Amino acid sequence: MKDKIDYSLYAITDRCWHKDRSIYEMVRDAIKGGATIIQLREKHISDEEFIKLALEAKKACQEFKIPLIINDSIEVMMAVDADGIHVGQSDLNAKEVRKLIGPDKILGVSTRNLEEAQIAVSNGADYLGVGAIFPTNTKDDASLVSIDQLREITFGVNIPVVAIGGIHLDTISKLKNTGINGIAVVSEIFSKDDMVKAAEILKLEIDKIVLDLSNYDLLVFDYDGTLLDSMKEWSNMSSSFVKSYGLIPEDDLDSVVADMNSIEASNYVYEHYKIGNSPKECLELILKYIHQVYKGIKIKDKVKEVLEKIKSMNKEMILLSQTDLTLLKDSLKYNNIYDYFSNVYSTDILNATKNDGSAFIKIKEMYPKKRILIIEDALYAIKEAKKQNLDVLAIIDSSNLSNKDEITQLANYYGSIDWMANL
Repeated sequence: MKDKIDYSLYAITDRCWHKDRSIYEMVRDAIKGGATIIQLREKHISDEEFIKLALEAKKACQEFKIPLIINDSIEVMMAVDADGIHVGQSDLNAKEVRKLIGPDKILGVSTRNLEEAQIAVSNGADYLGVGAIFPTNTKDDASLVSIDQLREITFGVNIPVVAIGGIHLDTISKLKNTGINGIAVVSEIFSKDDMVKAAEILKLEIDKIVLDLSNYDLLVFDYDGTLLDSMKEWSNMSSSFVKSYGLIPEDDLDSVVADMNSIEASNYVYEHYKIGNSPKECLELILKYIHQVYKGIKIKDKVKEVLEKIKSMNKEMILLSQTDLTLLKDSLKYNNIYDYFSNVYSTDILNATKNDGSAFIKIKEMYPKKRILIIEDALYAIKEAKKQNLDVLAIIDSSNLSNKDEITQLANYYGSIDWMANL
């Protein structure tokens, strides 16, 4: 299935360093070391010779069930029934290529900017090769794509993105938090005497920057702002509640209670505005008001697709939120995603909070043997999760862009829900 391809270590062949070795041996060793997809790139040879090499490469790929991509040549791809083709901007027209190869073959397209990337997607591309990111000897005429441009592309399209160009062991770390699905390398594998070892070392480094959900047993989702598109409503919920009683809220009320759980917030509102006869009644009134607003809020686009994909991987998912448990369950059921989670936890019920990290400590205690990934959007929660040595995937959207720089520095990975749908 095309949607299950692992692009993390995309190896592009080059025989110039080892003319004494067969392409079968080179491809086999790259795959043994961890290459997840192979592109056979051959310039300045006849189709007959290209086909011969492609059949050798295909034999190695089939042994390990790894996709084989042919560079530029539809004739060669068709002749050997390879898994797909990769084309550049100045090569074959991607739209015409898609028509010729049909819907089931993989189509990769080289792009350098968001406009080219979006056109490639509309023309039927399955993945993008973006670069050159760093100077490279493989293509000495390649113009460089900046890290910021790379991020713009990865978060501006809904298909996988592979970074290419001058990527070596000492440059991989610079690609952290760019949203890429993998890296493409040539010399870093195929120029080495021990290609198995070279690929193994690369794969270890790649796994540090490219999210692989198979590395985790338990995915802990936040809800508001992460899965539920509710931050606009939450941002002025307290002041709206106070106004509904004909009172004038403090200008900073919403920001003051923003990081409080429901009990802390109701205590604060009761103390300052005396709504209800007690803090408990104030909380009940707040929850009733929130229910009126909250019950109609929809999840973000692609959330179900993300959850379904994770479910298909047999990964356990739980929800950890500072929102009231009744609200959580009602909203999850309203949006038809309740059954994806093995447990739903409110910090109130846990008698803990994300503010001081105690909620994350509780999760670690309850799931002591699990490899945990925290999926969060709030900066304060990300900070506390990292203090507990937990890996974090930060969800970026319009509500937390002001904190994006700090979030991306802290988190192990970051991206949007749409981006997660492409993992």
